[in-house]
Amino acid sequence: MKRILLFFVAICPFFVNAQLKGRYADNLPIGYSLIDSNNEEGKKCEKDIDGDSEEDLITQLFNADNEAIIVIYLSSTFYKDKTYQWFDWIFSGNDLNVSCDEQIEISSGIESMGIFQGLTLVYSNTQKKMIVESYEDSSGEDSFTLNSDTIK
Repeated sequence: MKRILLFFVAICPFFVNAQLKGRYADNLPIGYSLIDSNNEEGKKCEKDIDGDSEEDLITQLFNADNEAIIVIYLSSTFYKDKTYQWFDWIFSGNDLNVSCDEQIEISSGIESMGIFQGLTLVYSNTQKKMIVESYEDSSGEDSFTLNSDTIK
């Protein structure tokens, strides 16, 4: 009997951790969903960004007015205290591009009108969060701020 109890105590943390994985979608900011008004899922990037061997998620979320934000869930902070980073993105239509390579690159715009917005994000080991490496838009703006919040 002691062996069975010890076995369950030993494997319980693995079950809890497995249940947390993939739970980003169950913990969206209030008023936002993964799908837009056309019932289409937003662009996303899924990979280990923070180097903890757990999958992280950068995804586009939509509110009832179909306004979009980009949300960054890093497992190293989200599973600890449910914090995430987010930012507004002006051009959130079908032309949104999310590159999920070594650096995270997000860009969009309306080429025919010369309107664009581009952002490069990298993970900062010292700050333990994503930071803006570069930003550029058609209005000449070159700074961009990432917000942080907590799922309540």
